[in-house]
Amino acid sequence: MSKMVFATVGTTKFTALMETLDKEEVQAALHARGFRRLVIQYGKSTVVPKKRAGIEIEAYQYKPSLTEDMLRAQLIISHAGAGSVMEALRAKKRLIVVINDKLMHNHQAELASAMAEAGYCASAVPSSLQSVIQEEGSMTLGALPPLDLRPFSRAVTDLMGMGDLKKDEPSADA
Repeated sequence: MSKMVFATVGTTKFTALMETLDKEEVQAALHARGFRRLVIQYGKSTVVPKKRAGIEIEAYQYKPSLTEDMLRAQLIISHAGAGSVMEALRAKKRLIVVINDKLMHNHQAELASAMAEAGYCASAVPSSLQSVIQEEGSMTLGALPPLDLRPFSRAVTDLMGMGDLKKDEPSADA
């Protein structure tokens, strides 16, 4: 089975990422890493990359779920949307998060930087994607710790004023 890259822009329009993935040198960098397939979810983007440098391309606008493509991939290239980033990390896949550097007040850059600093993903902008693909470090990243919803549950319980319920319940000895 050939190694696959999955690229996603979620529901956004990220033309710069699609144009970058359409470049022969970027596909050649993926090919040099052993990848032979590139599956692209292009969202609202109007540019859809074509086959170059020996990389087979499969592209679609939307699917009800990206999970299957994420699980089949050995590498995920994603826009910096929180949902896409977290889904890729929960799938325990190598991840390159591409920041849309054309956006103003870019909260996505903060998320991508924080995740990259923690060692969970590599971070790029469209113009640096090729060099990030070529870097050895982008292929060896740490796993996200297991999800722990207890702090969230406690916060909701406290917010709803239900944190003291156990104190008000009669004890078993009463």
